[in-house]
Amino acid sequence: MQAEEDGEMVQVAITMTCPKTPFMAEGTMDTFAEGNFSKPDEYKPAEITSDEINNVRKLIKELGL
Repeated sequence: MQAEEDGEMVQVAITMTCPKTPFMAEGTMDTFAEGNFSKPDEYKPAEITSDEINNVRKLIKELGL
């Protein structure tokens, strides 16, 4: 969306993401929620499987990167 503000054109852009592990704020009523709610500040990095590594290697080879 573009609009004029104080003689200048400004643009507003909104983005959405889809988190791998959902996090719901306290007080929400989502019965389908899953995730790390007891310790939201505890970080656990995603683990890459051997299939994923092999797929990346295959793509790198096929694309000549």
